[in-house]
Amino acid sequence: MQKSDGAIPWEDGRPPYARRELRHVIMKLMLLKQIKSGRTYPYALVKYAASIEMAHGFERTGAARKNDVYNTLASLERSGYIKAKRAVSGGRVKKYYSITPDGSMVLRASAKELMRTIRLVKELLG
Repeated sequence: MQKSDGAIPWEDGRPPYARRELRHVIMKLMLLKQIKSGRTYPYALVKYAASIEMAHGFERTGAARKNDVYNTLASLERSGYIKAKRAVSGGRVKKYYSITPDGSMVLRASAKELMRTIRLVKELLG
């Protein structure tokens, strides 16, 4: 049974594992792409993720989305795909992220692989 917005309700209220994993990959690509467009601070990335998710019908609460973004940023930084710098802005110290050369390479390669995977899924599922 589908809800009126087209989403499928899950018995336990949580999406299945595969959907969570897919969303995690998309979150990484989305954040890398946004950071590549220019030096960005975490709060702006949380707002960006919220706008993208709402535009595409994802249902996430503010706290969950914020945690998703911060956890993904930490993962990307540990992997060496982004780097953080601190700068004073308006009398406050803010953390800004920029993409590394490895991050740019991974973004390009991952986007190509995701598009290949989408074509394969369309072919398999018709």
